This record gives sequence, C-alpha cells and structure tokens, in this order.
Amino acid sequence: MADLEELPALVPTFLWSSPAGIHIRFFDEWLRSGLIAPRSDVQERARWAAEPTAQAVCQMFCDGGQDPCAIISAKIFIYNKSRDVDRVCPACFRWYRVGEGPKSYSGLEEFFARPVQAEPEVEQDVVAEQELSGICTRDCMKNSNAGSDAVLGKTADQLTAEEVATMNNNPQSAYTVRKPTETERAQGAELTFMRRPPPESPPGSPLPELG
Repeated sequence: MADLEELPALVPTFLWSSPAGIHIRFFDEWLRSGLIAPRSDVQERARWAAEPTAQAVCQMFCDGGQDPCAIISAKIFIYNKSRDVDRVCPACFRWYRVGEGPKSYSGLEEFFARPVQAEPEVEQDVVAEQELSGICTRDCMKNSNAGSDAVLGKTADQLTAEEVATMNNNPQSAYTVRKPTETERAQGAELTFMRRPPPESPPGSPLPELG
C-alpha cells in the first residue's frame, strides 16, 4: 500500500470537500492558485474588480479596519460581482456556478469536468440570489439572516427598509446593511455595507490588498 504522502490530494489544502460541494478554506491561496474563473468580458461586471470600484468596496466593508471577516466579505463580494457565473457563497464558502445546487464531488477532476447546466437545479428565487449576492441556497440565506429567507432573490429596489433591517440581526456578521443615500445611489450603490467593528480593532488601519 502506498504511503499517504504518495497519494494525490483529491483537493488542494486551500479547499475542502463536503456532501454539498467544494468549499474555499483559505481564500487568498485560492485566488493565487490559477484555478479561479477569469473576470467577465462584460464591462458592467469587470469594473467591480478594477479601481476605483474595488477600493470603494473595500472601504465600504472594512471602513479602514483589518477585521479578517470583513476583508474576506469584501473579496468575495468583488469576486462574485466580477465573474459571469462563477460564485463563492459568502455564508458556507461553497464554490459553484449560478444555477447549481449542492452536490458532492470525488475531487477537482470531477468538479471541473461537470457540464454547464442547461436548466437551473434550484428555485428561481435562489438563482436570483446567487446572481445578486452569491448566497447559494435558501438554508444559507436563513443561516446568514437569523432564520429568515424573506429577502431571498430580491433586488435592492424590491426590499423594504424593514426587510433590510432584518439583514442586520446576525451578530456574527462582519457588517451591517442599509439602504443607500441619494449620493450613494448616484454612484451605483444598491445597498450600503458598513463594517461592524470588533472592539479590539484599532482605528485607522490601512485597507487590505485584494489579492
């Protein structure tokens, strides 16, 4: 029997596998791995990963701080907005394509060989949420939103102020959300994310690199 060290890894150490799919364990290593999807050729998507939009997103999520959860949230937001169909769920860190439901894979070879779905495997409101935020399932929305899926699949214009307020009920979240001001809306903001600063975070820390 071969030593364990001689056996090929089914997934790299910066990923992990579950019955729901392939998940990101170490986000920055994954970004540098060469496995990620290319930026979209559609300008409206690609602009999210370019200056000054990407820096504005970092400022919005991190507010000058270095909270790791806020930094990862900003990077996932930028990745999801700047790719055509590739997504990372900000709740469970599952790596998937828009329209895909949870499923297990034997390793990366099977994961990359999977065909593009002709029809979505999930409900239409879940597809809409995958497009909007990257949250991949109804359960992930509930886990992120204190048990509620009331905002699932809704655009910012469709959300009431009360529904937006329910998105701030999770004390584990690195940020809070509110409706944008008229100035922010004019700059293209649909929702405004604000860092929930941990008590130990020093003020005035530099913004993170995007990787």
